[in-house]
Amino acid sequence: MKRYSKLSYAILIISILIIAYTFINGYLEQKKPVPCPNYCEEISKQISDLDLKGFKYTEAEDERKEGIYFRFESEGNYDELYDDDDCLDDIVKIKNVISAYLSSHKNEILHEKTIRLLFCGEIGNVIQIYNYEKSGSTPEEEFAYYDDMYISPEYFADFTEAKRIGISITDNDDLSGLANFTDLKELKIYIENEVSQNTINKIVEILPDCEVTYRSKKYGRIRKK
Repeated sequence: MKRYSKLSYAILIISILIIAYTFINGYLEQKKPVPCPNYCEEISKQISDLDLKGFKYTEAEDERKEGIYFRFESEGNYDELYDDDDCLDDIVKIKNVISAYLSSHKNEILHEKTIRLLFCGEIGNVIQIYNYEKSGSTPEEEFAYYDDMYISPEYFADFTEAKRIGISITDNDDLSGLANFTDLKELKIYIENEVSQNTINKIVEILPDCEVTYRSKKYGRIRKK
């Protein structure tokens, strides 16, 4: 009987040690700084301190001489990232904290860098956000260029700085919020949604200086490439 009691006691102690190790190791991993160049250690810490629900901040690295990219991963997420409210909320937090930092640190190296934010899910689901239009362009303080990202009307107010972005809408949606996109130059409508010509005409009326693309057809002010 005593032998079984000693065995049970030993198993209990081992179980407690395993749980304690797992907890402590996980805590230390959370506190471990994300690898990044020296000039962006402060903003990297600010990003790490954000309460992110959909993404994990994994790295920041130099990208060519003039740029840097920050990488975020949504592990186990097989959905389109822009369909996940937690992911979109995280993107809003991340772009806003970096933009605020750039605005208040104009004399630092990071302010002169082109910045790419890379958001990755599973099976190739990716969103990329830039503070520059294309390679060789002057970096800006705000992230105005969005690739492979389609926002619904409830998120319009969070992205009014956009100059290039996509939207996911239907004919029944309230599109009045598009009027606040005063700098928008390129707008893509999600091709999987059925959108009538009347709705497209309404968007062109709201955004007269914007090129609107839907299923490979272009409307409004067509941009010269």
